[in-house]
Amino acid sequence: MTELSLSSWSRVRAPACLRLRPDRLSWGPFADFATPEFAGLWKTIFKNVWAQWRYQNDDPEYFGPSFEVSPGSAEAAPVATEQGDVDVLAFCGGGKDSLVAMKLQCI
Repeated sequence: MTELSLSSWSRVRAPACLRLRPDRLSWGPFADFATPEFAGLWKTIFKNVWAQWRYQNDDPEYFGPSFEVSPGSAEAAPVATEQGDVDVLAFCGGGKDSLVAMKLQCI
């Protein structure tokens, strides 16, 4: 069993690292954000967006690593933002679609 740990998010992009086919994923400092809702979103994205990758790599049964899910809360509180550099968790493959998605998050 292989485990991928994202302890230094600024240097590692999770989707790119998933090409290594880890069995487990540790979110490191972002573990609190791995709520049941996030887990559902992650699985949906991985299943649907990574279908071509699974086909091209002849691995149709790989649906991503498992990871710990934090309890989360039923209602999300408003987020207070800071000026300047802040940590952000965003799905990013590095292409045009990712750039548009990240731009939309800033609106």
